[in-house]
Amino acid sequence: MNRYLLKAARVKNGMTQSDVASLIEKTTDCYAKKERGEVYFTAAEMCRISTAFKLTFEEFNDIFFDSKLQFCNN
Repeated sequence: MNRYLLKAARVKNGMTQSDVASLIEKTTDCYAKKERGEVYFTAAEMCRISTAFKLTFEEFNDIFFDSKLQFCNN
């Protein structure tokens, strides 16, 4: 996970850590640990954040998977 890109996306969307913590139904302390990369996000949490931030596939991939996911366009 790229914590710098995640923080940049959060700030760009005008959200605080507390806002995102509420979005994923966690405490602010828990979210802060996730944003620092100390605790992993669940798939559901990544989905909620992606939707709230209106992330493209590329942005989602860069933030949560360090660009390691491959997009299949069949």
